Amino acid sequence: MHVNNHLILKRRAICFALTFLFFLIGDVSIAGSKGKLKGKITDAKTGEVVLNASIELFQDSIKVKGCCSDLEGNYTINSIFPGIYSVSISRSGYVDTTISELKISPHSIVQLSMRLEQSSVKLGAFIDYFHLGTKKSSHGELSGHITDLKTETGILHANLVIPELDIGAASDSSGFYKIRNVPEGVYTVKITCVGYHFCTVREVAIEADSVEVLNIQLTRDLGIHDVIPLKK
Repeated sequence: MHVNNHLILKRRAICFALTFLFFLIGDVSIAGSKGKLKGKITDAKTGEVVLNASIELFQDSIKVKGCCSDLEGNYTINSIFPGIYSVSISRSGYVDTTISELKISPHSIVQLSMRLEQSSVKLGAFIDYFHLGTKKSSHGELSGHITDLKTETGILHANLVIPELDIGAASDSSGFYKIRNVPEGVYTVKITCVGYHFCTVREVAIEADSVEVLNIQLTRDLGIHDVIPLKK
């Protein structure tokens, strides 16, 4: 009787081990089947690179991933499940561009480089603007990407506040944020998020009719510290 119980327990242990191995292999297979999207964003007229262009990936009108182009105009979106997507590329001062029916296959690296057209203002509108005596805009924009220092993934609902102006914004599901219509000047930016350090970035300069890029990496430790913004 004791021997039979021992055999039953042994068989159960083997079954459990095989089941665990089956699920483990399944997870690895799924992870390995994902694809990647990468490319370069440039100016259609000058050929110069376009930094901080927003590249967003949509499926069934739902945003699933996104990133910004770097100093060289390059971007990469990793770990994309196989499927059909649309890609939206936007940047202040350029015409928004959308690519539909983009197929991501398992284990694939899809190259998608775009040349953005500069947005233009009609001459008549400019003349009316001039004669009305309207002054040039004295506001700019602050935008960027909030990520986890360890995982490098975007952080949802990170709160950014400019205390001097009492304005701010929250990061989206991919960690991106925008604070529009910021008066020209030099400010302090405070970033808070549940489970992360309270961070302060000082002397953030906002220029008229321009976009200041401020990317931040947060750590999960509790406390208060100053951070150095990532390079634009």
